[in-house]
Amino acid sequence: AQYARDEDFVDMFLDEARIGSSLDHPNICRFLDYGDVDGQLYITMEWVNGVTLGRAIRRARDHGGLPRSVVCDWLGRMADALHYAHTARNAEGEVMGLVHRDVSPHNIMVGYDGVVKLLDFGIAKAEVQSHHTQAGVVKGKFAYMAPEQCRGLNIDYRIDIFALGVVLYEALTGKS
Repeated sequence: AQYARDEDFVDMFLDEARIGSSLDHPNICRFLDYGDVDGQLYITMEWVNGVTLGRAIRRARDHGGLPRSVVCDWLGRMADALHYAHTARNAEGEVMGLVHRDVSPHNIMVGYDGVVKLLDFGIAKAEVQSHHTQAGVVKGKFAYMAPEQCRGLNIDYRIDIFALGVVLYEALTGKS
């Protein structure tokens, strides 16, 4: 409720809902609905019955780590999902210029059925969004950021690829 009066938060929330609702890929968590009920904003998303990749990595450390072939399959699907997001077009046919900005093991769900889904476009950057991050403001988790992102420089889709490489390293080695 305290955020509902924060204009910047509402703009970011609605941007995430609009961006997420426009994405349709088997490895991106689907947005089903969003709106406002009695002044409370909400987003309804697909349920993924599983754990985050971060939790899977931590649990596997005591058992010899995650199998390389499984990690490569999962992260290959994340690369497909990111490519889809990076090249996605809006209803008017314009390239959205979408950059996730927060690719990390915490934003990858691994379903018990083997499905993997990319989550959380909450701090995504898109050229067609209404809210824009101020110059020099850094968003994301530092451990997975490209140097350009850490420095608050202009960024593009390549920072997501960098972050996915860091996730790959962590998933294969079990170490941050």
